[in-house]
Amino acid sequence: MAFDDFQKHCKECKKGKPCGKFHIYVMTVDPRLKVGKKSKKVRFRKINPDTHQNGKALYVGKCECSPRCRQSKHRNYNSKKPTKWSCYCGKYESNNLYHPYRDKPTRIHDFLKGEYGYLQPKLFRKLNPFKTSEDANNAEEELAIQLRKDGFAVWAGHHDDKIVERFDLENNITE
Repeated sequence: MAFDDFQKHCKECKKGKPCGKFHIYVMTVDPRLKVGKKSKKVRFRKINPDTHQNGKALYVGKCECSPRCRQSKHRNYNSKKPTKWSCYCGKYESNNLYHPYRDKPTRIHDFLKGEYGYLQPKLFRKLNPFKTSEDANNAEEELAIQLRKDGFAVWAGHHDDKIVERFDLENNITE
């Protein structure tokens, strides 16, 4: 896929010249995330209780670079060794060392590799860009809710913490 194809995430970004605003994005997720006993899989089912086993799974996220750059971070992440990711928009050097951005990452990276982890620009392109991180956060949450209503299983990172908390309260689950 040509570089220009990855610029279809925002009407203001130009090749090699990011707009400097925030973007939301949607990526495909390995559907094996829906089955199994590991905590992240159980968490995923709590968040998406009405999703059918063979429905499409998606990840919704936010970034200050191009979604293609964030895709590179997700797909190249390795918890066992330092890895590099590529910046396609020109905001950072072309190859960068991955630095975890959260104290307790949710490890969705494991399900964004191989034949999964591809951007779905038709689901987010018209929404971008956002002037503030807060605006992008709100749009990210709204998009995750809408995609769930449309029948997709969705992982939306920190937004899902509220859903898991509510599920645990409703079902009297304590850690």
